[in-house]
Amino acid sequence: MKIKKSESGQVIMLMVIGFVSLLAFAGLAIDGGRYYSEQRVVQNVADTTAFTGAKRLAEYTAENITSTQIIEARGTALNRAKSNGYDDADPDVSVSVVITKEPSPSQYYLITVEITSQIDPTFIAIVRDEPLPVFARAVARVMPKVNVGFGYSMLSAGTTECDSFKFSGSSNVEITGSGIFSNSNCSGQCTPKGSVTFSGSANTTVTGGVSAAGDVCVSGSGGYSSGGGTDEGLPQLDIPVVTPPDCGSVWPWFSRLTIGNYNRLLPGNYGGLTIHTNQEYELTPGVYCFHGDLKMNGGELYGDDVLIYMVHGDLDASGGEMNLTAGQNGSVMDPSGTKWDGWLVFFDPTNHHQVSISGNADTVLVGTVWAPDPPYNTNLPKCTLNGGGNMTGVNLQFVCYSIEITGSSNMILHFDEDDQADYPVTLD
Repeated sequence: MKIKKSESGQVIMLMVIGFVSLLAFAGLAIDGGRYYSEQRVVQNVADTTAFTGAKRLAEYTAENITSTQIIEARGTALNRAKSNGYDDADPDVSVSVVITKEPSPSQYYLITVEITSQIDPTFIAIVRDEPLPVFARAVARVMPKVNVGFGYSMLSAGTTECDSFKFSGSSNVEITGSGIFSNSNCSGQCTPKGSVTFSGSANTTVTGGVSAAGDVCVSGSGGYSSGGGTDEGLPQLDIPVVTPPDCGSVWPWFSRLTIGNYNRLLPGNYGGLTIHTNQEYELTPGVYCFHGDLKMNGGELYGDDVLIYMVHGDLDASGGEMNLTAGQNGSVMDPSGTKWDGWLVFFDPTNHHQVSISGNADTVLVGTVWAPDPPYNTNLPKCTLNGGGNMTGVNLQFVCYSIEITGSSNMILHFDEDDQADYPVTLD
């Protein structure tokens, strides 16, 4: 059969169209592959840049971050993008790093990175003779170093109970270095109690201010003065969960050296301990995990660079003399390698027992007492500080579900944030 001339022209035309289509698909595959390869690279650089900025910001203390430090963190992030070949000074590249803080009371910062680059088309230049833009966006969320009590010398963490923070007794109390905060929203009940209640007969002085999510009430014959004023009805704080110390399965139980009434303890696990009159206990540096009550009926308990972890049971220091300081600069470390700078007492979240500390002129305590979870009986304070004998050697921070300050002798309670605990830096 012979092919007519007109039919022969149609075949040629179909062949040309097919060839052009094949080239177009080949060009799309090649240029598309180059595009997605570049997009993956740009996305990786954006992720790394955001993380670098967040990591730099994490070196600072959240409540004291300045505009200069934000500029430094932004510059660090831009330099990281530049080192990966994406320089904002390049006319073919755009790199944006924006650092913002989430609304209060959140302590988180957002580092938003946007990078735009371009690739020159090859085969598809036939239909598009312009560079192809490639865009990537990454957001890192970081909570820099934040004091566990958000900079307050004492913080009651309970959210609804009245008398969450209570001053009772007849001892004049002076709190220096910072203020106090009650997270309870108790209000409208100032006769006789509030979120913070001054019910004693003595006077309390707080240099840093009295703050509460609820009401601040005076129901006793005494009162208070506040160098930082009084703030009521503030937003409640979100108290982060802190992973407890690691007691370690390889740690010893009841490891001590005893000579007469002198006992020298080593870090490790203890079922419980009661210290009696004339007994002397020295804690060598490290973490002490108590699975039962730690009680002082008398005697002495002392040690530097220590953390007392109450897995279970009461901490009842109602007698005797205490001289304990928390570790700093990595001097206290658990078996997992976690550093516990500034932590003096840590109550496990499942430990619903209580803290009671009675001090005197010889008491020296430095560090943070952490017990933000409720006691078995929420009508009783989680943490009680009972002053006697003009107690002045206390540089403690209390973060407890509820707090009562009482006693019959004057107390001066210091607060120095450098000696207290910080939350671990959090990166999302």
